[in-house]
Amino acid sequence: MNPTRPRWHGSLLNAQLMALLLLVTSYLRIAGDSQSVAFSDDVLDSVFAGRVWGTTLSYNLVYFALAVLLVHVLYGIAVWTIGVLSARAWRSARSERRQHVLLWFLLLTAGVLAKNAVTFVRSSLGEPYAELMTKSFLGIPLGNALWIAVLAAAAITALTAAARWHLAGGRVTRRGYAALAAAGVAYVAVSAHAILPTHAAAPSAQPNVILIGLDSLRSDLLDEQTSPHVTPHLEAFLKEGTRFSNAMTPLARTFSSLCAMLTGRRPHQTGAVMNLLPRGLVDDRESLPRVLSRAGYHTAYATDEVRFSNIDASFGFAQTITPPIGASEFLIEKFADTPVTNMLVNTRVGGWLFPHVHGNRGVSKIYDPDVFVERIEDELAVRQPLFFNVHLALSHWPYVWADSPVRQADSGARWPPYYLDAARRVDQQLGDILALLAARGALENAIVVVYSDHGESFEAPHQALVPDGDPLVHALGIDPVWGHGTTVLSAHQYRIVLGMRHYDSSVHTGQEIAAPVSFEDIAPTLVETLGVQTSAHFDGRSLVPLIAGTAGAAQGFTGRIRFTETEYQLPPGFATQDGKVSTSKVRDALRVYDVDRVSDRITVKRSLLGKLLFNRQYAAIGEQHLIGAFPRMTAGGYDYLAIALAGGEPRQLFGEPGSDEPELRALWIALQQEFGNVLEQRLPVAAAAVAIPQRTIPSSVTK
Repeated sequence: MNPTRPRWHGSLLNAQLMALLLLVTSYLRIAGDSQSVAFSDDVLDSVFAGRVWGTTLSYNLVYFALAVLLVHVLYGIAVWTIGVLSARAWRSARSERRQHVLLWFLLLTAGVLAKNAVTFVRSSLGEPYAELMTKSFLGIPLGNALWIAVLAAAAITALTAAARWHLAGGRVTRRGYAALAAAGVAYVAVSAHAILPTHAAAPSAQPNVILIGLDSLRSDLLDEQTSPHVTPHLEAFLKEGTRFSNAMTPLARTFSSLCAMLTGRRPHQTGAVMNLLPRGLVDDRESLPRVLSRAGYHTAYATDEVRFSNIDASFGFAQTITPPIGASEFLIEKFADTPVTNMLVNTRVGGWLFPHVHGNRGVSKIYDPDVFVERIEDELAVRQPLFFNVHLALSHWPYVWADSPVRQADSGARWPPYYLDAARRVDQQLGDILALLAARGALENAIVVVYSDHGESFEAPHQALVPDGDPLVHALGIDPVWGHGTTVLSAHQYRIVLGMRHYDSSVHTGQEIAAPVSFEDIAPTLVETLGVQTSAHFDGRSLVPLIAGTAGAAQGFTGRIRFTETEYQLPPGFATQDGKVSTSKVRDALRVYDVDRVSDRITVKRSLLGKLLFNRQYAAIGEQHLIGAFPRMTAGGYDYLAIALAGGEPRQLFGEPGSDEPELRALWIALQQEFGNVLEQRLPVAAAAVAIPQRTIPSSVTK
């Protein structure tokens, strides 16, 4: 043996090697997962096409890799430390220090795996043991019990070692006291948010404006006759405010919907016609954050997912609370799942080490809903007056989070059980955010709007506007599919939850309004309510007369025609309702996008915008009917269907309806006026009736 080698050298090296072995093992299951996008060479080739090194993407990936390595190195040091203490505490002539280190590596790793399985039930190394570790033991989950037992054993070992050292005449040196003091200062600095008092902001003469979004929440969850009552905080909010029970979005995708809400204009007026557009193509002049900023408001935006809706400070917000936007998050999410890093990722230290993962709904398997709420509490600057838009994505696909309930099989019910679980949990986030805003004084004299950006449809029977398996719909190749922004034949996709409440007792509360309203009505409503100046031309209408019960207000909305459309369709089979993703379909989807090597942003290729706009469905919606334009996939032109909103067989149209059908005629004209620049550019083919088995559409009923 080399006499100059430190006595601790071998055992520390062993601890580090075991920690790195654990790191490698943590990724083996991910590498072997057939659903893992991260290990598909075709996908990686698409993302890394062109120069990589020296780009923002490469910097972020290297930083993440170093952070993961650092955490595991520290884990190795922790194992070695407790192993050294164990050798001192439980002295034996038959045991060496490296044996103590090995024993404690096994014990601590078992505890970490148990804790990981009960806390992150869908993580790579948590899912196989989740069912066992979540079973109750002495009133607590078995995984937590094992973790507590390991920590207790470590604490006893450390105390015993300290006692033996003290009895042997050991004393704490000045360096030791300095180290303890430094650790205490670091702890106080990290935990300052829990030590320093939070003061409520002084009320402002101008009302605060709070917009809270619940992604993908279906409106029928709130309907009195159908509600499963899984959203008690939302229901309580609506009972004290105004609910618009006939509200919809002009495009059932998050980015387009939010742009319509913030600008008061429909997608084809602002250019916000799809997710992940190049920023320069979106016109958000005179949007709510810009208008209210000029009026003296502090404007803030927060969301826990930014994959496809890239709302940022460039939209007029002085403050943003979001995960980093860009391609890095898509890749890091696939690797951000080891039992050791999972223990840190939702802590404040984890926010520094793993900014692309901390509080990020996109990393669904380890996302803790409370962490994002805590981030808002810590970072939101409540300056009066305040304009704050927070968007919560927990109720969006894949409907899971760190400790979500074990998913039940989809029984074909109206709402799958896992969707109801997600709705229940996002409702808790809503309640927590309202509570923290109240504690900060932000709800005093505040106008609060709660909305869903779009709805959702599932593979349940009898949920579309047309009969299941309708032969005409099937022959045209437009059978409704699950999701949102995928079909205009399912009202559940574009109908939304919309409620407003003015925290002022002088305003009438507890009313439901059935007038036809749309997402772009929010901006003009708030502008009129606040009395701020803007040069904006709104497509939406102010809802103030409806809320105030002004005589004739409801009649003014009679016969209103609203519009909606679908978005770019991911390849069929891209994802399933139970959360599985096809790697080959991801590769196909990536062909539509570019990655900016400087900003790291993913954007739709400009050369494909026209094609993507032509290959989508468009609809004009009236009181009784909908007219939809459906692209022909194998030829130019569109097929037009007239559909009763109450349901029933669709009817094919080959031209403008006659004057004997005034609503259909008005819908046809409005559809051409709203989307004519797209509908007319797609080369038409000669119109012909579609032959349907057992039913032919005669020309006499297809005006």
